[in-house]
Amino acid sequence: MVYNASNAIDAYDIHTKCLCFTKIVSSVKTRTEPEIHQERTVVFNMKKGFSSAVICFLKTRLSILFLSFFLMLFVSCAETSQTTTFTTSNPNEEIISELDAILDDADDVNIYGISVYKNDSLIAREFYNGASENAKHNVFSVTKSITSLLVGIAIDKGYIENVNQTIDEFIDLSIYQNSELISTITIKQLLTMSAGLIWDSSNLSGEMDELRTNPDPLGLILNREIGYQPGTHFSYSDGAAHLVSIILARVTEMSIHDFAKEYLFSPLEIQDTIWNTDQLLNNIGGCDLYLSHEDLYKIGKLVLGQGEYEGDRIVSQDWISQSTSPQIQVDSVTDYGYYWWITSSSGSALNYALGWGGQMVFIVPNENLIVITTANGFVSDNNAGAQASQLYDIAFDQIIPLMIGSYTN
Repeated sequence: MVYNASNAIDAYDIHTKCLCFTKIVSSVKTRTEPEIHQERTVVFNMKKGFSSAVICFLKTRLSILFLSFFLMLFVSCAETSQTTTFTTSNPNEEIISELDAILDDADDVNIYGISVYKNDSLIAREFYNGASENAKHNVFSVTKSITSLLVGIAIDKGYIENVNQTIDEFIDLSIYQNSELISTITIKQLLTMSAGLIWDSSNLSGEMDELRTNPDPLGLILNREIGYQPGTHFSYSDGAAHLVSIILARVTEMSIHDFAKEYLFSPLEIQDTIWNTDQLLNNIGGCDLYLSHEDLYKIGKLVLGQGEYEGDRIVSQDWISQSTSPQIQVDSVTDYGYYWWITSSSGSALNYALGWGGQMVFIVPNENLIVITTANGFVSDNNAGAQASQLYDIAFDQIIPLMIGSYTN
């Protein structure tokens, strides 16, 4: 069954509920009642002194002229103080108010958290259901985007020459059906979901459960029907991402998790990660990595920084450019890079990582904007799809258009 590109969100979902919202509010300084009383007393005394002056100076024409001048000056000053107002000049206050309302309404969705960052500053954040910024949870298919980063690092370090290498350079395919055709599949085709190996997109949770428990994960993936010539169609596959994990483990001679700890997580100061494995102890390449909300922000910041983080080069700029550029079309408004989804909002290009039930990391490069949602993905397929759609609407249709071109900090 070939993946239907028109329902990318329904076929491959996202996450649920947890967020922490920091409000940014400008304060307007107003006068206290004692201050107002003091001002009135001063004015009263000024008027009293002024009356005495009138009696003294009315005897001569010069005093009258002086009094007229003084009266004009006094009235002018009094009128100026009455028209002075204390108002905020912060143009972002209305936007913050709207964000506040969006995050309050999100309480009705089964989510963990939503965060909004712009120019490396936290603009808004809220968590729900006892979640926090450092609580680890399964990010489901956001894992794929991390796997993509690891492929780039492996190429940078010489473990893999390039994405055009075929999988038969790393895996003995002779024992699998259609071995001649699958031997032409490239790493690039695995990364772009165009390998041609059939994966049931209508039963993603069932397919993933089978991948976790099957004693022969390679056989499960490679003994499948070839739905089309490799490289010609987009067809979503957790199996393709798992092949990438196995290839990385073989070329680096360490698990993909250990490779990530050394070359990605440690430089980003991401600690205490969990990454589940198949029955042969291969980390699941497309799922089951446990990260926190804060960890996901660091991943987004790395990609936004074109492979640099806090001044340190983690992965090449060329890899970030390739992996977040359109490599294959999904539908009329969505493209796919190397495990990154690509679209636009309000005229601004954006990339995003997408996970079952509502896990999302949106990156809008020309706005220096990152929006993160996390949720509970351990729900039924129907609920996962529903909450993913709700969170997508919150992030993509509400928050991102609100922030683009309007909020400044």
